Amino acid sequence: MLSQASSIVNNDKGIVRLCMLALTSSEVQVLAAQGDRQTLMADEAASGAASRASASALLDKPIDSRASLNSGAKESEKKILFLDGLRALAILPVLGFHQVSNCLHSFFGSSGWVGVETFFVISGFLITKLCLSELGKTGTLNLKYFWARRILRIAPALLVFLVVACAFGAGLPYALVAAFSCFDILLVTHFIPVNLDAMPLVHTWTLGIEEKFYLILPLVLLAWRSRLTGLDQNREARNLFILFVAAFLTMVAYRSIHYLCYATSVRLFAGFDTHLDGLLLGAASAVLLHYKEAFPRFTKLSVHWLVVVLLFAGFVYSTLKIGHPERIFSRNPNGILNWWMLKLPLHSLVTTALLLSLFKCANQNSPVHWLLSNSLVAFLGRLSYSLYLWHCLATDQIYEVLIKCQPHLTDHVDLVKYSLCLGLASFSYFLIEKPFLKLKDRFKA
Repeated sequence: MLSQASSIVNNDKGIVRLCMLALTSSEVQVLAAQGDRQTLMADEAASGAASRASASALLDKPIDSRASLNSGAKESEKKILFLDGLRALAILPVLGFHQVSNCLHSFFGSSGWVGVETFFVISGFLITKLCLSELGKTGTLNLKYFWARRILRIAPALLVFLVVACAFGAGLPYALVAAFSCFDILLVTHFIPVNLDAMPLVHTWTLGIEEKFYLILPLVLLAWRSRLTGLDQNREARNLFILFVAAFLTMVAYRSIHYLCYATSVRLFAGFDTHLDGLLLGAASAVLLHYKEAFPRFTKLSVHWLVVVLLFAGFVYSTLKIGHPERIFSRNPNGILNWWMLKLPLHSLVTTALLLSLFKCANQNSPVHWLLSNSLVAFLGRLSYSLYLWHCLATDQIYEVLIKCQPHLTDHVDLVKYSLCLGLASFSYFLIEKPFLKLKDRFKA
């Protein structure tokens, strides 16, 4: 160390290097958070091999560690907020479709199924990004931990909801079938009941599709592990992207064949093998964002906030105008494929393009970012899973029990139903979801 220090002092900027050699490991980590250029300087300083030009540049631009950390935290928080905002826009059509209130129903009356598609895109993106991050850090995926985290995310609130639904009149056999439908890996078409005793459970079919996707996706990525961590990582990342896009196109063609073979709308829409549009496109977008070096054209692509606004307008229009699935899968008199079926994958494509554009210009403070990152909208997005679970039960069975006790509440139907939905969702989120989400930290690789 003395000989090294002596040689450094002989340089023009020796004092700078000596100071940098004295940095603690935690301070070096803070420097690393500022970006590639600062990371290189910190590493070279810690090893005592920084050039005079690097040291001089560091002198010219002092580093504020706290500002750096705060900037990184704000960036991460910003991204989470606009994703939560997108979830909020996805839950509104679902609430309107299930007639939570007259106001929402008149606006989103036939678009609830499109809100589900938006959820699928976001879910496919986030879960794939999580798996790819773990692969990059550890070189593998801990399947036991991954599936444990997914169960902790979905199951506790769902099980409490099923118990309460039974207490308010939903038949126990239907509740058991709904739970089985969500977690059975062999079931293809999921549970959509027509019996009045099972109506509070009518929306649980979407959880079954997501759970099966959570089961298969990490296995696919694990099979790709050696390729994604090898020398040809970029090429294999491109191949993985092509795989997801090809699977999306194949699934659309497969569903069309089922349509031509006169499959029912329930089979076409609630089947795991016929409704992977959003999940597959979300997974493809995660690969695109995670392996930026593998897609140089995408990396260099600059997206202006006006593009985001136009995509957002297309997303809203698609949400409002796609129509009821019975119309989407209705039969043409001449027997050819109904063009309305294309609206489902097209909405997934628009949502995916919007998601990617939001990330590409996250620093431009577009009106769309401002709207989706609004604290109230983002909070509604964080409640979206609980709202999705409880809204049918809250605005039907629980509402009926409430107005029997307080008949005057019928003068404020919409307000009462909104309050019930938000109240039960908040109860589920803060008292059930969040405590179990904390346990997820025990299952990190």
